[in-house]
Amino acid sequence: MTQYQQYPQNPAPQPPYSYPPQQQVVVQTASNMSPTVTIGDWLVFFILQLIPGVNLIAMIVYACDSSKPSRANFAKLQLILIILGILLGVVFFVLLGAGLAGFAAHEAW
Repeated sequence: MTQYQQYPQNPAPQPPYSYPPQQQVVVQTASNMSPTVTIGDWLVFFILQLIPGVNLIAMIVYACDSSKPSRANFAKLQLILIILGILLGVVFFVLLGAGLAGFAAHEAW
């Protein structure tokens, strides 16, 4: 027996090189595009946001509307920001109230 291992003369054939799959190009046509939100629609949308109380109801209505996805997504974002603002306001006033109550209790001594 020799000290080197014997290898076969004809190794197994390698599979041909495969190219990665090409990405498909999607062409936007009128059939696969979402409806356009006009300037008038945006104007009404932003005017409704200026009215307290109505803005929350309008955002809920627009967020549930699936006819114009871009406006629905923006309304969802606005709802998230409104809720975040309310929560931060509540936290701020609770902390402010607790601080004032502690200050008033300390001054009573």
